[in-house]
Amino acid sequence: MNYFVCIFCGYHSKELLDFRVTTTSGLYSRKTFGCPSCKQTMRERTIKSKFNAREWARYIYLCIRCYKEKDKEYFHRISFDKLKRNLKILGVAGEFWEEWKQVKEDAKEKTSDELFRMLFEIVEHKEIKPKKTTMDAFINPKVKT
Repeated sequence: MNYFVCIFCGYHSKELLDFRVTTTSGLYSRKTFGCPSCKQTMRERTIKSKFNAREWARYIYLCIRCYKEKDKEYFHRISFDKLKRNLKILGVAGEFWEEWKQVKEDAKEKTSDELFRMLFEIVEHKEIKPKKTTMDAFINPKVKT
């Protein structure tokens, strides 16, 4: 994909400026970007990551599973109607949902530690840093976060 893509709804644009958000002082934020379609915000390193359809499906599914106990709102951040439509426009819907089903099947019998490890592999490969609580749980699973 030669686009900057919102991971939550699939909105895509060739211009990063389409995702810029202003701070309360009226200046553009350097680190935070927002989707003009679903209004979700994301960090610069996330919007600039080049996910293929399979990595994208794995990332979203594992984030939902890993954060469902810590962040009940994470699932609601994803606009599935817009995501489906935009996946078709990008031409990756079949590959995305095929991987989604595979990851869902693979994750059925995994513990939360194993799911975090799976997510961390994607994150490490893309150089995206997950929430601090995720890292704490991954590094030392016995620590309560």
